[in-house]
Amino acid sequence: MECGTARIEITPPFEIPLFGYPAKDRSYIPHKDKIIDPLHARALYLQNSTGLGVLILSLDICILLTEDALTYRNAIATDLGIPVENVLIACTHTHSAPLPRMKAEGTGTRTMRKFMDDPDEVSLRYGEWLLGRLKRIASMAISRKAPVSLSLRETDSGHGYNRRCQMTEGIRNCWNIHEFPGRQPKPMHNLTHSVLKFDYMDKAGGVILESVGIHPVVLGK
Repeated sequence: MECGTARIEITPPFEIPLFGYPAKDRSYIPHKDKIIDPLHARALYLQNSTGLGVLILSLDICILLTEDALTYRNAIATDLGIPVENVLIACTHTHSAPLPRMKAEGTGTRTMRKFMDDPDEVSLRYGEWLLGRLKRIASMAISRKAPVSLSLRETDSGHGYNRRCQMTEGIRNCWNIHEFPGRQPKPMHNLTHSVLKFDYMDKAGGVILESVGIHPVVLGK
């Protein structure tokens, strides 16, 4: 098996609303806002001995609507010459990021409007800009592929809790145990922590791919 990786910054280069904040706090203004952690896209390309390739993309955004994800996957698959089902996209679920869009209307758009007020539809501009970045990072990952050996381990993560607490008034969310001391969330079980390790066979180093099935809020601040 061969493996190639790449990373590219996807912090918006223009003013845009952020997805995961109240309306008054949503505006991101380049060169005026303090960027603590830039947003990145990361690519992992795997190819077996038959030449079949799989591309995994991880984006530092909160969510990506299904129809927009499919648009990205189709475009990238066409560029790479691989089946669309071999292009996978995941989000790290940071709220400090925009909601990229590829078209103004579509399934879920009305629901998203409740969380993101974007009257100028600048998210469409970001969506198109992001697609160009993703095509670039995909090509970078393929160009860097090298033979690797593979190791896999899975275990119960031991992290997190069920944020939905049963209260006398009904189910209430506990977004953070320090902010909601009256709510006692129960631990979550059977949360798998998976680790894939790729060791380069002809040079030092390798790649580690981790997956933990937990919404970030249940880890606390």
